[in-house]
Amino acid sequence: PYHAASVIRTRAAQAHASLFAALEQQAATGLERGIDPWRILQTFQRYLALVPEALLAQALTLNDAWVIARDLRGGAATLVWCDLCQAHYLDMQGSTLSGCPVCALYAARVGGPRRRCARRFVASSEPVRTGP
Repeated sequence: PYHAASVIRTRAAQAHASLFAALEQQAATGLERGIDPWRILQTFQRYLALVPEALLAQALTLNDAWVIARDLRGGAATLVWCDLCQAHYLDMQGSTLSGCPVCALYAARVGGPRRRCARRFVASSEPVRTGP
């Protein structure tokens, strides 16, 4: 099964996915239940415009964006608020990544937890291992 948790396997990817998901949710109105391909394409272009050039190699693909939008609509992924960072992050069913990716990336960068938030997370930008 191709779902957001199978695509998003690092904290950096989760941060990128969270940005796209927030933009997608902002672009969608409450009346839109289905997936609008045109809206997803426009949102993806907005997302790419916000990604710094140095990080474009880590950017989501359009296919990734489609899966995230689908999972947001279907309930397999949700945007959760981080009280510490004051930002939304993508939480995905079946993912081994839990919690805020910004807090986790900050903790990995500075070599310690970001107050109370990052203590809950494995701070890593390495792919999550799923098996022996």
